[in-house]
Amino acid sequence: MSKRTLILLGLTVIAGIIALVVYWQPFRKTPYSPHKFTIEDTSEIGKIVLADKQGNVVTLTREGNRWIVNNEFTAQPENIQLLLETIHKQRIKFPAPKPAIKNIITEMDISATRVDIYDKENNKLMTFYVGPATPDNMATYMLAEGDTLPYAVHLPGHIGVLNPRYHTIADEWRKKVIIALRPEDIKQVKVTYPQLNEPGFVLFNSSPYKIQPIGYPELPDTPNPEIVKFYLNQFKKLGIMKYIKAPRFKDSLLKTTPYATLTIHTTNNDSIKLIFFLHGIDERSKVPFDTETGKPLKYDRDRLWIYNPHTDELMLGQWFVWGRVLRYYPEFFGTSYRPIRQAPIIVDESALNW
Repeated sequence: MSKRTLILLGLTVIAGIIALVVYWQPFRKTPYSPHKFTIEDTSEIGKIVLADKQGNVVTLTREGNRWIVNNEFTAQPENIQLLLETIHKQRIKFPAPKPAIKNIITEMDISATRVDIYDKENNKLMTFYVGPATPDNMATYMLAEGDTLPYAVHLPGHIGVLNPRYHTIADEWRKKVIIALRPEDIKQVKVTYPQLNEPGFVLFNSSPYKIQPIGYPELPDTPNPEIVKFYLNQFKKLGIMKYIKAPRFKDSLLKTTPYATLTIHTTNNDSIKLIFFLHGIDERSKVPFDTETGKPLKYDRDRLWIYNPHTDELMLGQWFVWGRVLRYYPEFFGTSYRPIRQAPIIVDESALNW
């Protein structure tokens, strides 16, 4: 090996050692606790405020056994539980490497989410900023209020980043279950089909069960009590995919004829009414063609629009969920019963003509 090669090799080794020392400088000079961003007892948390740089603010407040979003909506329990578990289990993995600190701080100035955590007496417990992911996407940089050194924070045993758990989209924190009734809470269920004039009904939760047809001749038989009992049990948990914030689309949709209406009267004299509209075929439709004929479909067989006239909200639902309660009058008679009714198959005649 030539003298020149040895010199170059030596310089390379020295440069590597210097770079390694600089990289690990925060580890050597900055003592830290892995629990810097952790709250051990999350039961003492009474409020969490999430705010991003775009002006979005989500306030999650504990009220007894439930949480409220922005003092208006009930929060989805699973989402709250995930956030509390994150705050309880997250640990510092390592301080930010010194050469990267400036870039991390700059990015956090642009896009970080501020997290303020309060106890039940509204005393602040902790404030920190959630920044970008680490280059390997195995941790998320966080910065404590008043600090100058970000830390890579992770969940031991978890693969991935933590940023999505601190999101600031209010509707994503809202409870997605919109009907949760026990059979004994239900007095009457009414289902109609204005668009296609399909056989609707009025079901009376009495002993024995009574069902009156809508748009269909009354059958001489009595309804199968096991089928009716199964049907009423479907109202224990009915949810949606998401809330739709599109006023113009909602207004135009409401001018069309609804596919179905669902009205529930409860034993405490409350009522719930939902209006359903068929969802057109789009780029997200899983089955755009009739599997038997190959003809293009007019409506999606997986999704449907749901409108709540009481709250004036439009929502997106799934047939897999709502097909359990949007049933036909004749289905309550006989011995066979499909757990879920499929969406109607309607061919798009305009597409055929084109």
